[in-house]
Amino acid sequence: MAILQKFTQGISGEWNYRKELVSLLSSKKYNNFTFASAFATESGVDLIEEFLKELGGKIEVFIGVRNGVTTYQAIAKLLTLGAKVYGIDTGSAAKIFHEKTYTASNKEEALILTGSGNLTRGGLVTNIESGTLVKCDLKNENDMEYFQQCLDQLEILKKDYPRNVYEITDVHMAKELLTNGILLDEKKTVPRTVKGTSKPNLATYEVPPMKTFIEKVEGKKAYKSAKKEENYVLAVPNESQNDYNLLNFEEIWRSKELTERDLNIPSNEATNTTGSMLLKKGVYDIDQQTYFYNEAFGDLEWTPGIGKKAHFLYAKAHFDFLIDGVFIKGYDLVVKHDPRTDTKTYFQKQPMTHLLWGNAKPLVAKRHLLDEIMTLYKDKNNSGKFLIKIEAEE
Repeated sequence: MAILQKFTQGISGEWNYRKELVSLLSSKKYNNFTFASAFATESGVDLIEEFLKELGGKIEVFIGVRNGVTTYQAIAKLLTLGAKVYGIDTGSAAKIFHEKTYTASNKEEALILTGSGNLTRGGLVTNIESGTLVKCDLKNENDMEYFQQCLDQLEILKKDYPRNVYEITDVHMAKELLTNGILLDEKKTVPRTVKGTSKPNLATYEVPPMKTFIEKVEGKKAYKSAKKEENYVLAVPNESQNDYNLLNFEEIWRSKELTERDLNIPSNEATNTTGSMLLKKGVYDIDQQTYFYNEAFGDLEWTPGIGKKAHFLYAKAHFDFLIDGVFIKGYDLVVKHDPRTDTKTYFQKQPMTHLLWGNAKPLVAKRHLLDEIMTLYKDKNNSGKFLIKIEAEE
């Protein structure tokens, strides 16, 4: 009789899709494997690559294509690892193949993992995903029937829709699918559609990021590297029309985890906040004393202050905000820089540039944003315009 176990990825560190798939693939007692996933990306395949490689040609993989997610790089890697790959192509933008079922079997028993986890990094380790593990005794009639249904229904798709369910025979064919727009190219930028829009005076709803358990997996790629996003494209709903504005940005700086001091959150009632954020190295290997003046904000018009502030330089720029996925039209803010090279601060190699929060302070002085990451972008098409993104990094 079948043994069923229900899991949720993220509520504990004990279980996730990656660990379960590794367990399936590395078990020496199974010799047949069939995976079916709506989406696949190279970062997902990378997480189980070494175990797929050991199987050689013992695995069939059914992957949804023409869905705006599955990539050429994922399919090419699966083929290189020896998998027999089928693309499930509905031939329509109105519906997609949305299966997520993974099976391993021998003559006596089978394991079926089914739920919501795709063959992507999010599906295997990062997202909150549901999974049911079914262990079938193939000598039991009901168990055998259930397992056979898992396989037969994929075979029915192949038989009934031969032009839509096709074997991707080699990397050359995968390249053709890429050329025809059926697979995505991970090397190209895909616009990020914002989750919603708001206005500064209305953005008051505070929801902290869920601190779920995410396995720290070292892949071949540095997913959290400090490499700049040279082409960050946002699709922002147009308030006056039923369409989107495409905004094109270049990353110019990224913080470490945000602190009370950064966000101007008082630690107690006696604390007086400064009204500004000191711009430090963050995750970049830069000269924090000169970078922001010479490079990040080098195109701005800097003018000296007045009176006692005459030794400071000031520049004004427009900053919009993307906070936890919500785009908020922002404000003109001031950046302050101290160009002096004979001060104690300078000799101690301390940062010399501040971002004055001004009218934007109520947007950022929120405790739920602590420990999130701030990324600063420059608008590539509009001089003097910037984007501040604040969100948790997984």
